[in-house]
Amino acid sequence: MAYVIFHSGTPRHSGRFPWGSGKRPFQRLGGKAPKPHSGKSDDEMQSYIKRRNLERQYDKMYREANPSKLEAAKEIADKSYETANRIKNAIPQGNDSKSRMDLSSMTDKELRDAINRENLERQYNQMFNTDTTKTGKQYVTDALNVIGTVTGVTSSALGIALIAKQLKG
Repeated sequence: MAYVIFHSGTPRHSGRFPWGSGKRPFQRLGGKAPKPHSGKSDDEMQSYIKRRNLERQYDKMYREANPSKLEAAKEIADKSYETANRIKNAIPQGNDSKSRMDLSSMTDKELRDAINRENLERQYNQMFNTDTTKTGKQYVTDALNVIGTVTGVTSSALGIALIAKQLKG
């Protein structure tokens, strides 16, 4: 006598879950959904539906009027970023360089002499004027650059968190 081993498979799967037909218990059991208010009269059901609709409307209006802590934090970060940029742009960034000479009226020799003079002055300043102290303006500009970067990154992170929260439900 020959023994044969075979696999008959698993029970039929339905739905999106591998070992059950759904995530609610009545779906897994194959039955129908229980009626939540089967013992109520029509008037009771109408009043229940009206109340649920009013509650949903109130919740929606409350959410719009009272933003979440995450939304409030993002708004603060956005305003901080905008303020830092406005302050940074308000600081004059003018060049302290000399005005440009009119080169069209100069001869080649005069032009070479002017270039040599500028190069000599630059080399002299680099060698003997090693004063590298920062002015207050430079400190403020550096601080505003850092503040702008930090608030920009914070705003982006909060924006991503808000989108994730909205997608999640």
